[in-house]
Amino acid sequence: MSHSLIVLNSQPAGLEKSLSALRPLLERDDVKHRRVGVWVSDIGLINQIVILLAAPGDIGPEPLTAAIAADPALQSHTVGVEKVALDVFEPYDPLAAGAVFEFRDYRFKPGLADHFVSLLKQNIHLRLKYSPILGWFRPSEGDRERIVSFWPFPSLDARTAARAASRDDAGWLAYVDKVIPLLREQRNWILVPAYRS
Repeated sequence: MSHSLIVLNSQPAGLEKSLSALRPLLERDDVKHRRVGVWVSDIGLINQIVILLAAPGDIGPEPLTAAIAADPALQSHTVGVEKVALDVFEPYDPLAAGAVFEFRDYRFKPGLADHFVSLLKQNIHLRLKYSPILGWFRPSEGDRERIVSFWPFPSLDARTAARAASRDDAGWLAYVDKVIPLLREQRNWILVPAYRS
C-alpha cells in the first residue's frame, strides 16, 4: 500500500495559524478518509506538521500537496513543505493510537538500506515485545536509502519504559549493533496529535 508523507515547516509562532489554515483541507472528502495521522512536533525539530495519508493505488500527484501550495494562508505561515511517496512494509497498524508518537527518520549509507530491511524483518519481533508500531515506510521514489517509522505511546513515560526494557534485551542489542554501521544519519522527533477528532 502506498502512502504520502507531507511535512510542513511552519514559521516560528505560526504553527497554530498553519494548523487552522490546514484543517479545512484535511477535512475534504478526498483527504479525510485517507488520513492515518496528523501530528505536530513537540520535541526535537519543532514547528513541524507531519501528515501521513494512505494512498489507494496509483493516484498520481498528491492532491493535498497541490491544495497546500495554492492556499495563501498556509503559504504565509509555512517556510517549506516536504512530500515523500512511501511504500509500507510489515508490521503495519494504521489504527495504532497514542498520546505521543516517535517519528524516526533513518538515512543509510549508499546501498545499505536493503540490508537494514532484511535485518529488521528478522528481528522486529524483539522490539514489538515492548511497544507497538504504526508502521515502517520507505520512499517509493527519490532517496531509497531512507526509512521512516512511527511508534505510538500512551505517554512519554511509557516511551521511556519501553526503550529501557529494549536496552536490557540482549537479542535486540545484538540487532542494534549490526544496524549502527549501516547508518549515515538518524533523526527522531516526538509528535503529538494535531487534532482531536
